[in-house]
Amino acid sequence: MKSILSDNSLMDCVANAVVRDANGKDSHLPEGFSLPALENENLSKFADGAIDGIFIYHTAHQPISKEAKDVLAKAMQAVGRGEREEAKKLFEDLGTKARAVSIIDDLQTYILEHKASVSADSVVKFALYTLYNTKDRESLKFALSMLELVHLEDDNLKETLRILGLSDEFTLFVIFIMQQWGNANEEIFRLARKTKGWGRIHAIERLIPETPEIREWLLREGLQNNVLPAYSALNCWEGSEAVKSSVCSRNIARRFYRHQQIDLRFAG
Repeated sequence: MKSILSDNSLMDCVANAVVRDANGKDSHLPEGFSLPALENENLSKFADGAIDGIFIYHTAHQPISKEAKDVLAKAMQAVGRGEREEAKKLFEDLGTKARAVSIIDDLQTYILEHKASVSADSVVKFALYTLYNTKDRESLKFALSMLELVHLEDDNLKETLRILGLSDEFTLFVIFIMQQWGNANEEIFRLARKTKGWGRIHAIERLIPETPEIREWLLREGLQNNVLPAYSALNCWEGSEAVKSSVCSRNIARRFYRHQQIDLRFAG
C-alpha cells in the first residue's frame, strides 16, 4: 500500500486507516500501511519506525549539539509563554537537527528544571494541540515525550494513544506513556500483538512475560515481524522460558536458533 497522502494530521492518518472488528473497536492497521511520505526522498525510503530503530540498535549515542540545545530551549520557552505557532515552528526546526528519540532526556530534563517559566499546564496544552494537529513526525514525538511527564487519567486520550501506538513510527513513544498506566503490561502486550514491524520489536523488549498467555505468544509468534526476527529472538526465547516450556517443539527451537545463537535445549 502506498503512503497515505492527506492534508490531515498524522493522528488522523492513523485513525482513519485503522481496521476495526465487528464490535467497532480498533484492531490493527492494514498490511503495508505507511505514514505520509517524508519530504526528504532518501529518508522516505525507510519503513515507519526504521530510522529510530536503526538509531537505537546501531548508532552510538552522542550528546545533543549546542545548536539543537539552543533551539530546544527557545521552543520550550515559547511553550511556556503560550506562543503556540512560534513553538510549533521551533519544534519542527528542532526535528531537523536532532531526532526526538535521541533527545528525549534533554527535553524532559529542560521541562523539569524550568517549571517556573514552563508550567505543566502550558506543556499539556501544547502537547495535546500537537498530538491532534501536527503533520510533522518528530514534532508529534516531542509532544508524546511531554505527555510522558504528566498523569492524565482521560479515557479519550488513552484511546487516542492506543490507536497512535498501532503505527510503528510512534509505538515506542506511546509505550513510554503506557508504562505509567495501571494496566501497563496488558496495554504493551496488546500493541505487541497488533504491530508487525519496529513497533512489535520495541513492545517485546519492554513486555514483562508475567502470564502463561504472554509466554506462549512470545514462543509461537514473537519472532514474526517484518523487519528482522533476530532483533527479538533472545527476548522471546528467554521471556517464553522456552527451555522448560511444554509447547517448545524441536521445530520451534530450530526456528529460534536460525535467528539467534540461543541454547537449543527444549522440552517436548
